[in-house]
Amino acid sequence: MSSGRSGRWTWLLVGAGIVALLVIWTGSPPPALDRASVATREHAPSPQPVVAARHTLPTADAHLLSNRANLQEYAEEGDAAAASRLFNDMAWCIKRHRMQKWLLDLQSDPVWNQSSEAYFHAWHLDDPIKQQEALASIERNAQRIQDTQWMCEGAETMLTDGSIYDAMLLAARLGDTAASACALVAPYRGPKLTPEQATTYASETHRYAEAALRKGSWANVSALAEVSGRLLSDAGDAGYEAYTYRPDQAMQLRYWALMRHGMADGTADAKTFDGGIAAMSARVTPAQRNEALRWADETYAKYFASSGPINAGMALCEY
Repeated sequence: MSSGRSGRWTWLLVGAGIVALLVIWTGSPPPALDRASVATREHAPSPQPVVAARHTLPTADAHLLSNRANLQEYAEEGDAAAASRLFNDMAWCIKRHRMQKWLLDLQSDPVWNQSSEAYFHAWHLDDPIKQQEALASIERNAQRIQDTQWMCEGAETMLTDGSIYDAMLLAARLGDTAASACALVAPYRGPKLTPEQATTYASETHRYAEAALRKGSWANVSALAEVSGRLLSDAGDAGYEAYTYRPDQAMQLRYWALMRHGMADGTADAKTFDGGIAAMSARVTPAQRNEALRWADETYAKYFASSGPINAGMALCEY
């Protein structure tokens, strides 16, 4: 597509934003890739079991703010479907707002205005097929943004008030494994927590993620691997990830070794993880290495043998 893009493509981009351009990038994240880059990919949480709602839920396009109190009440009564609906709707409205904002930057990007090919090349997306997939993804996102305009009307306050965390934790408590993975990596902004609140949040999120791991959730293994991999110093102005991060190379090795079981030999993901596992193994004691590999073997056999392959590049939150 050249710089003379039609009005149709201009409309599509108004709806989609910069993040949609990258959602189909499916390469495996190398060890040095930060979470912000991974979060631009398509949100693909672990499949959720079908849970019958205990109450009649609003229609799919219902105004979120008008129905939020009812969904919250149903969720607090133990309605797992209502809890997941509230969390997912809030997460989408936050992402929707961010995508529209990012579009303003895209529209003023001189590389994009030169040509979409040049822009894709700058983002190392040179495969013509993947470029077409990116444009198709823009169409899907643009349509969803248009369809949910009323649903998300007035939801801007959720961008920073931290209410997404209450909804996310409630959904995770009721068994939503996608919510538990997202709660652990915690990218959303919110008020800074006190030390006591931070300890409680970290303990709760780790507990839910470990329970989801025992359900065969690859997303939660990935989240646990991420939070064991590096140390952040503070939180509040950004997300709550600093409260959940517990750097531990032996634990990170466990999770990477487990994820490696979900990858076919010889694939790019497998090669990346083989290199990472070798590097981690060199930084722990032989006893720790052996224990991590034993744990990964046994955990895979017990909980993940029927989970299918892992998508190593999955985004853990719709952010």
